Amino acid sequence: LEELVATAAELGIRIVPEIDMPGHVTSWLTAYPEWGGRQVAPTERFGVHGACLDPGNEAVYAAIGEILDAVVSVFPDSCLHIGGDEVSPRWWSEDPAVAALMEREGLNDVRAVQGYFNERVGAMVAERGRTVLAWDEVLDAGFGADWVIQAWRGSSMRDRITAAGNQAVVSAPYYLDLHFPVDVHYDFDPAAPQHTLLAREDALLSDPRFQHVSAGMRWTEQWREGMGNQEEVDTERLLGAEACLWSELVNAGNLTTRLWTRLPALAERFWSPAAGRVSAEVHERVDAFLERTAGLSSIDPLGSSAAALGHLGVSGAWLELLGWFEPVKWYGRLLGAEALAARIAGREMPQARPYTLASPLNGVVDHLPVESAAARRLGSLAPRAADDAEAGEQLAATLATLRRLASLPAHEAPEALPEVAELMARLLRLTEVVEARCTGQLLSVEALSELLSPVGELILAAPKPLCLWLVQP
Repeated sequence: LEELVATAAELGIRIVPEIDMPGHVTSWLTAYPEWGGRQVAPTERFGVHGACLDPGNEAVYAAIGEILDAVVSVFPDSCLHIGGDEVSPRWWSEDPAVAALMEREGLNDVRAVQGYFNERVGAMVAERGRTVLAWDEVLDAGFGADWVIQAWRGSSMRDRITAAGNQAVVSAPYYLDLHFPVDVHYDFDPAAPQHTLLAREDALLSDPRFQHVSAGMRWTEQWREGMGNQEEVDTERLLGAEACLWSELVNAGNLTTRLWTRLPALAERFWSPAAGRVSAEVHERVDAFLERTAGLSSIDPLGSSAAALGHLGVSGAWLELLGWFEPVKWYGRLLGAEALAARIAGREMPQARPYTLASPLNGVVDHLPVESAAARRLGSLAPRAADDAEAGEQLAATLATLRRLASLPAHEAPEALPEVAELMARLLRLTEVVEARCTGQLLSVEALSELLSPVGELILAAPKPLCLWLVQP
């Protein structure tokens, strides 16, 4: 870790450690059950776990002190993240020791219990000369006046943080693990007025590309309640933004593809002068950047993707076919159909997710880029074809390619390619609706959503310009 910190420092990169507590501690309590007041079984599943530290046990604070000492000895950064997110109230509300703490300290509920814990740990971090970072759940519990707080539960959290007088880091619109295209992330300006950010969140709910998960995406609306209408953005307290890549569905084999296909656009969004932050042709700028890095370094996400898929036996025409598809969006893949429906209904916790720490991540969906370059080209050509002869010729050639791919012999498909007959049927249907649109026949929004519904863990790629052209006169 010391070598990592030193290497990063030479590149101008700060590494800020996060020691998440009092929740997200299942592995802690597996080794030290006395820190939580009960035994916890090891787990390989993803998602929220119930285990929490015992906030009334002085041995817990002694252990945290030892951990913090070790952390600050390795990480010299001025900030230290203590998490504070996704704390299970049930764990504490069923614990007699916590009830005794509440009575002794005059704490009315479990939020106050977390506030008590936060205050003590925050003081320990300050004693070690560090500034606390924490997730936005601490707004509901307790936090220090000098803490930096990360907004992840929707865009409304940014202004709640700054209204409390704290510095904010905006994370909510920039989760790279949700498989969103470049344009979705890029169009969220972390310094935009609140109504603009919320309007962008709402627009995703009617975007045909996300209809397969739109009901679940309403999950963040619960945190808008009581937020007020704050038009002025407190830019002095807006520290910056963060592009997150949570690693449940990421390993060494697909990290380059998952990270670098969109990270350059967010680097531009976060760090470029205002005059350089324009949505037009952002994909082209990312493509040009990646073309340069492929020649200068090991950063070649599209090449890495093609190589990995080739190892799975997907090459030639089959790789070309797969290039018209993308992984399902949002948490659709990580949750799976059953847990996604349960989250929408507010009862996710009992549901099993399809992936665990033991999942090998060796399917085609694991290595497929988040965005289809072929579909993006189609989205650029189709709206211009009627008035541009060259675009019309290129569109005709593209549709001929789609028909060729849709007629490949399914029995010869690579074993790794799932539900290939349905994939080819979707490509044929795409060809038909584009040809119909060229003659003036609009596609209904319902029919477009059906066309873009999942095939297993894949969806047909259809960039926003193509979707709008298909349904709008």
